[in-house]
Amino acid sequence: MYKTVFILGAGASADAGLPVMANFLDRARDFYSSFVIRNEEDQISFMEVFKAIHNLKGVLFKSSIDLNNIESVFSIIDMGLLLGRLGSFRGNELEQLYENIQKLIAVTVDLSTRVNNRSIPPQKLKGTYYDFIGFLEKHFIEKERNVPYSSPSPPTIITFNYDVALDYALHLNEIPITYCLDPNDIGEGWKLIKLHGSVNWGYTDDEEDGIYAWSIGKFLSSKGIGQADNSPILIGSLLRKEINEEGKTIKGPFIVPPSWSKREFHKKIEPVWEAAADALADAEAIYVIGYSLPPTDIFFRYLFSLATFSEASIRHFWVFNPDPDVKERFEELLGPGLKTDNRFKFFETDFKGAHRILIEELGKPSK
Repeated sequence: MYKTVFILGAGASADAGLPVMANFLDRARDFYSSFVIRNEEDQISFMEVFKAIHNLKGVLFKSSIDLNNIESVFSIIDMGLLLGRLGSFRGNELEQLYENIQKLIAVTVDLSTRVNNRSIPPQKLKGTYYDFIGFLEKHFIEKERNVPYSSPSPPTIITFNYDVALDYALHLNEIPITYCLDPNDIGEGWKLIKLHGSVNWGYTDDEEDGIYAWSIGKFLSSKGIGQADNSPILIGSLLRKEINEEGKTIKGPFIVPPSWSKREFHKKIEPVWEAAADALADAEAIYVIGYSLPPTDIFFRYLFSLATFSEASIRHFWVFNPDPDVKERFEELLGPGLKTDNRFKFFETDFKGAHRILIEELGKPSK
């Protein structure tokens, strides 16, 4: 079986009720104005971020930056830290603003990640994730177990999303995860590579420490999920109260904007990026779901171009996205070797449609 990589973007998590980047701040404002944020510290973080965005509208009068997009706002704050200034913000104010927007992202993601206690299995997220992971296990693991002399090889999943909807679906399907946070300890689980970090990842003040990952299993065993229907998974909100094995307080979440910052803070995630490059270098089949390849995402363009400069032959590069304009972006990304022989295919559909097509296409006998 081909070495397979799935690349999942915001469109996949939107199927589970998460906001996409363009409406993320709208969702955050809705939560703030409806008083569902009970923690006073979090309320202050939301308020300060909204104030900063309002102030930045005047500062950025001479430039064109989308202040309605959470990743644009996050990136410009990150760049301000690198330069030491952002409008009237300086030094400690910038550091605090960076922490505030991290909290806003974590709380918004948490309150949007809700489970259905009446579902089968119980406490299942809405949307396609659970069934999608079940399909992948059946196709890549169970199918291979019945093939003589074969070794079941799970796909690698690369995602740009901060949320834990996919992590949770893997947990409900009893599939172990390795986040590839430590190059010396890959583990035996499915590789879930989160390029921009995750709300269940944290860090300490010690620069020598790596990223702390609070697994879904540990979170559920210690904190759990409410019994009311439509209960949220508050893993990112509660992460900041955790203590690691060395007794150090966890800060976070550890999430990074899609910018080119060279700050020391970002070096902690380099093993994750290296694991993504290794997976893409070995891939023989790549399926992209819900990722639009925005023109501003220079990081992934270079990551893909450099990683796929390898001996592996990509036989399938399929993209699933409801936006027809995305096809042209990927055509510009891919070289002639992938645009010939019908290796590149574009399907104008969402996550549910991608799931149906993959079940049909991957279930066909190999030629």
